[in-house]
This record gives sequence, structure tokens and C-alpha cells, in this order.
Amino acid sequence: MEKAPGYLLILALLSPIIGLGLVFASIAISPWFNLWENALSDLGKMGRPSAAIFNLGLASSGFLMSSTLLISCLDNKRKIVLFLTGYFLVLVGVYNESYGSIHFIVSVLFFIGLMTYLFTTGIYDRSILRIIIGLSHMAVWIAYFAAGIPSGAAIPELYAVTTFLCFYTKDIFCKQSS
Repeated sequence: MEKAPGYLLILALLSPIIGLGLVFASIAISPWFNLWENALSDLGKMGRPSAAIFNLGLASSGFLMSSTLLISCLDNKRKIVLFLTGYFLVLVGVYNESYGSIHFIVSVLFFIGLMTYLFTTGIYDRSILRIIIGLSHMAVWIAYFAAGIPSGAAIPELYAVTTFLCFYTKDIFCKQSS
């Protein structure tokens, strides 16, 4: 089993640390923000004190996630999906909520990327858990869009990201060689 060089693992691990760290820093300076009623992207709307911090966090995190392309022991399926998902996360930070429908489209593509990663690697690894978690992402988003449960998107967003990160973190430590 080929191991990734330490500096590449650090880059890949910095992705969620920086991203979530700056999201939570944005929440901390935004007393108006409510996890149940807002979307995380509300923190990145231009004119808000949290906007620069939040959008920098997303763009940096997406860039670092895309750096997993350099980890040679990841198979090409993982590399491609992680690269594209990271790219869409960069675009979520660049085209913040102030951009309206463009922001919505790149956000949807990012969350589809997370589900695609779970489904692709679940099928490839024959992991029913990854597929079940991917299906749970779909169920959470259906509940949000169809029934308005919860009223804001922050909970489904955090659920999708944190469950994805369990598998992302495991995979970057190179379970298998290409």
C-alpha cells in the first residue's frame, strides 16, 4: 500500500479544518444567524461583516480539497470527484449569495458532488454504509426542499458536509493504491 507524502495529507486535512473553522468563526461574529432558520451561505452575503471570512473559508477549502488530485495513492474515481467537488466549493465562495441563482446552482453542484463521491466510492468499495449515507443526504435535501424541514438550509448543509468528511478523511489516508 502506497502512502501519500505527509505534506499532501496536511494539505488535504487543512481543507475541512480551514473551511469549517472559518464557517464557525463567521457564525461567532453573526449574532443574527440561526442554524434552524438560515443557510450557511447567508453568512457570505456581501455587506455582512462575516462575508469575507466565510467566502475565504469556502474558496480556500475547495482549493485544498482539489489538491487531493496530487495524492497518488487515491484511485482516479476519487481524484476526479474530489477535484470537481472542491472546484464547485470554490465557486460557492466566489459566487456568494449576492449572485442569486448562480450561487444556488454552484451550491447544488457542490452538494451533488458530495453525494456522487459517496455513491461512487460506495459502489467501487462495495460499502453499503457509503451508499446509505448518500441516500440519507438525498432524504435530508428532499425534506428541506419539499417540506421545508428545517426552515433553513444550514442543518442539511452541515449534515452533508460532516458525514462526507468521515469518508474523505478515511480515504485521503489511502486505503488502496490506484
